[in-house]
Amino acid sequence: LLVGPDQQFNTLNDSSSGDPSLQLHAMGPGSQFEVSEVHGKGFASLFHSEISILTTLEEGRPLYLIGSGTGLGPLRSVLEWAPVQAHASNHSVTLFYHCAHSLDAAAYVDDWDRWRSDGIHVVPFLHEDYDAIKGALFDESGKLSAGKFSHGDAQNMHVLMSGLPGKITARLVRLFADNALLGNQLLFCDVR
Repeated sequence: LLVGPDQQFNTLNDSSSGDPSLQLHAMGPGSQFEVSEVHGKGFASLFHSEISILTTLEEGRPLYLIGSGTGLGPLRSVLEWAPVQAHASNHSVTLFYHCAHSLDAAAYVDDWDRWRSDGIHVVPFLHEDYDAIKGALFDESGKLSAGKFSHGDAQNMHVLMSGLPGKITARLVRLFADNALLGNQLLFCDVR
């Protein structure tokens, strides 16, 4: 559940779930449901609890967001946040969004042009296989793709990840580590 820039509540749901408790997509305007207290801390380093997205902004680092499916919901909150939009006017902010089926099925596609006008690079890539994310971000030798990460070296950037399966996230973390990214440069969506 997200609060959008228009102060309206928004949801991003996976309608393929068979669990009726997760089928908010079937509700229409005026439907009611209970909302619990806030969970999690947003995006933070798993390895250094003092590191957050604020660190990225304060240090003027390039920011790369990697997401898939409903993981775009938390990333959208970041992209809609005024401090990140201000950061994008002077620093690189890039969203890599994995769309499994088609751009027609992509979440928040109507917002992409506005994000681009705010200086945010939106890079969607289509592929059924999650392993394609690795191929989109790294070259065959496992090095960061120069065409994708051209706004500074690995030691200067922060990466936010959301919505990726655990095994894919683990592979990406290893590849980023092989490219000299430290644990405090990788931020994950904490929704505990």
